[in-house]
Amino acid sequence: MCAIIDLFDRSIVSYKMYRNQTVRLVKNTIQSALEKEVLSMCPKIILHSDQGRVFKSGKYLKSLLKSTPIVQSMGEKASPCENSVIESFFSNLKKERLYIDEFDTNEDIALAVIDYIYWYNRMRPHSYNGCAPYEKRFLSL
Repeated sequence: MCAIIDLFDRSIVSYKMYRNQTVRLVKNTIQSALEKEVLSMCPKIILHSDQGRVFKSGKYLKSLLKSTPIVQSMGEKASPCENSVIESFFSNLKKERLYIDEFDTNEDIALAVIDYIYWYNRMRPHSYNGCAPYEKRFLSL
């Protein structure tokens, strides 16, 4: 799974799930995020990532980042500080949803993730902003 989180309200802007972590997974997640209205108005977007091979791929950097308003920010090796928000999201996803139930198929897991993200964006209060992400977004308009 690859997910993009908005640091303003902590909402999951885009996510994709593939069987393997590939450059295509990351590219499709970023393309999906760029199609969202909220990001289409941003003159500059910072993509914080770890130093995983898909984020360091020459193909990835050349074909995608140079043709978008995205600036990549990659943390130091073994230093997850820049990724703490998305790392926290993945930790919560596991603790609050995936570790609670047993799943029979990959499709069941995918549906649980989709359901969790819907709940996470719309109803789950966050300590960062005191409300659900979409609630903060609409309150700030």
